[in-house]
Amino acid sequence: MTKVETILILLSQFLMFGAFVSHLIGILLREKGKKIGNFLYLGGLIFLTAGITARWVATSHPPVMDRYENAILASFFLGVLYFLGLKILREVENLGTGVSFISLFLVGWGLVSKPVLLPLSPQYKSYWLWIHVGFAWLAFGSFAISAIGGLYQLLKNIRRIEIEEFIFSMIIAGFIAQGAMIISGAIWASNLWGSYWNWDPVETWSLICWLIYGVIIHFRLIFGWKGKFIAIAAVIGFISMIITFFGIHYITRFHTILL
Repeated sequence: MTKVETILILLSQFLMFGAFVSHLIGILLREKGKKIGNFLYLGGLIFLTAGITARWVATSHPPVMDRYENAILASFFLGVLYFLGLKILREVENLGTGVSFISLFLVGWGLVSKPVLLPLSPQYKSYWLWIHVGFAWLAFGSFAISAIGGLYQLLKNIRRIEIEEFIFSMIIAGFIAQGAMIISGAIWASNLWGSYWNWDPVETWSLICWLIYGVIIHFRLIFGWKGKFIAIAAVIGFISMIITFFGIHYITRFHTILL
């Protein structure tokens, strides 16, 4: 990491921590805390974006390689989706506590890996990979927000139609993004190894996760799942996403060994 990138990322962490605390106060004590939290989180997202840009300039490639680069990209997409959601529905700010916490955790998780500046490896020099990674974190952000929304409804023991509809729209967006992730990853794999699919654990769990969300969408549209059903489904679906994106790598690294 360059000094500029380090300063920018640490500033983003500081502001995101402030955002998490403010949103927590907004939920538990004073409503004004949510507005302050949004302001701090936006500042953190701006510094994070600047840090990502600094790294991109320093390495001459988008952040798609190691754990740290994927973590900051995931946090970026999560933040962007949150503020887009806030433009659509003001009540989305009730999800700020969970969103800011996950953003804070992701970047911290990446930082402990002691990131270094590396040139792009030959196998990563493919636009299909960059598309694959981009859609992966877009899916993650969408599913994360839907799960936070579901958890909010469950913990508050309320049913707000607007938030419920927003949760489902995030599930739809994530489902489309993950489908694009799987397809672009298969094309990249074919160009690299001559095979579209290898049934390695990450590929298999990506498909399982996508199918789980497909079932949730089907049950919502056909059987009219509402209220606690869709909230619980959003949380369960996100657990499968966590297993796919993070858990499997602690069991086997076959997916990355292929690179």
